[in-house]
Amino acid sequence: MRIAAIIPGLPEPADRGTYLRYRAVMNLLRGLGQVDCCALVDRPLADGAQQRFAHGLDRLLAPTVAFQPWRSRWRQVLDPLAPNVRHWFDPAVSAQVATFFAGQTYDLVVLGDLVSLPYAQAAGLLRFPCWMDRARVDWEFQRQNDERAGRRGLAVRVRRRLTLRAERWAARACTGQVVCAESDRAVLARLHGQSVTVRVVANGVDPHDMPDQGEPPAAPVVMVAGTMDYPPNVEGVQWFVAEAWPRIRAACAAAELHVVGRDPVPAITALHGHEGITVTGAVPAMGPRYRAARVVVAPIRVGGGSRLKVAECWAAGRALVATTMAMDGQPCVPDIDHLRADEPQALAAAVLAALEPELNAQLRAGSSAAALGCHWVARFAPVAAEWRQRYALGAPSCTRPVGGA
Repeated sequence: MRIAAIIPGLPEPADRGTYLRYRAVMNLLRGLGQVDCCALVDRPLADGAQQRFAHGLDRLLAPTVAFQPWRSRWRQVLDPLAPNVRHWFDPAVSAQVATFFAGQTYDLVVLGDLVSLPYAQAAGLLRFPCWMDRARVDWEFQRQNDERAGRRGLAVRVRRRLTLRAERWAARACTGQVVCAESDRAVLARLHGQSVTVRVVANGVDPHDMPDQGEPPAAPVVMVAGTMDYPPNVEGVQWFVAEAWPRIRAACAAAELHVVGRDPVPAITALHGHEGITVTGAVPAMGPRYRAARVVVAPIRVGGGSRLKVAECWAAGRALVATTMAMDGQPCVPDIDHLRADEPQALAAAVLAALEPELNAQLRAGSSAAALGCHWVARFAPVAAEWRQRYALGAPSCTRPVGGA
């Protein structure tokens, strides 16, 4: 099988959620056939990163994208691309991508999220069977964030309309889409009806990345982990610290909160040193951080997709307390592999209960059991089998009309 792939970012190292998912997708494709990949580089690369990522690929193009400035709302009205798609679209890189894929024929094309669409169109890849893997459904993500922040007005309506246009372009151009959660599938069905083919693959974990961390410390250390410039993580941490953490400290004065993750915004770094809170910023490896924690909290209240830190917590064998939104997309059993709470008082009570030895041991056992079904290979196996059956050598080949924005 000959496969073309375009992904936003070169996931080496895979140090944030979207990179972990793209790395898993690319590992799946390496096992299916010969892969030509364009990784749109969005950050400085460490020495050897490109060479490590290229292993197992037929060809790799890794151009650095010059991000486009955000446009005024009036220019957005006339722009055929949604703002986030326009932000990623670099005409010079698009020409490189078109040259890279020119003259090639593919059995399958896999795209990473909406921002890959204009590059695939410029390269003529949308005439082949094309699937899009979604870290999130952009339209729903924007809607939730706008409602949470109370944003209204013309600019918000324009942005949502343009994003909806991009969602409809993806529905027309792609044979199918792969999303992180059933809630994402429901959103796509609401936007496009039953005409869109959607498969659900919850986010997972590589057991080599996160082995079980053994017995937790006796100290009442609570951890929140994630990329700390990602708005849902920032909002969740701020809400937890303001509403639930004072209740926990009132009942357990020795409790510590470790906020772990790269790129903390000023609102997060300002929490450091107050009320037993430590903000670490980026760390070389997450294993020692899980080893130092007795309970992990996922206080997410808005977002899309499914949170990778849930699967990582299970793999590490730690007790988990989470909101309903944080568990969206993950097959789970409340009170067995996590405690669930959505209100500050209930969340504080759940954290205090999970710190106690007997319940902590029960939740850690539940986490370890849940981790057995979290491996990326197992989660992508049904999609891999479908693609192999439909597009491997000997399967009927087809092209499709090229859909535009």
